Amino acid sequence: SKSGLTNLYNKRVVSSQAVERPLAGQKGGQYGKSAISAANAFGVTTSYSGKPDQATHSGSLVTTSDGSQYLVHKGDGFGKSSDTVVVDAKHMSKNWQPVEQSRDVGGRASVSDYVKAGGKDYHLRGGVCHDATRNMQNLGNQGGCGVQ
Repeated sequence: SKSGLTNLYNKRVVSSQAVERPLAGQKGGQYGKSAISAANAFGVTTSYSGKPDQATHSGSLVTTSDGSQYLVHKGDGFGKSSDTVVVDAKHMSKNWQPVEQSRDVGGRASVSDYVKAGGKDYHLRGGVCHDATRNMQNLGNQGGCGVQ
């Protein structure tokens, strides 16, 4: 519902952790090393954690002030009004793994701030999931992010 979505977007984030999983695709999710190298050579980031031989999908696992957890992540065509979407963490597969320590956000940002930081549109150069995750994780580094 609209009110439920508004309530979700207004929730305050107390911590955020970058997570990633293998990218689904051909050969059971395995992309050839030459394809990954070519993507990296063209400036397309294929792994948030910096593994040059892997193609992964990343996002930010946020914990809100009420203890709920959500995955905020970006993908081509993921949402209606934005390619950055919010999913209840209960629906995450076991393939998602943390790639950084959790960051204390202290309620300075909302779920909405994370969606905005992820960006509206998906672009292969500068607007993929890893760019979105980096922008979202940077919210945890800013002392005055979000609206109180």
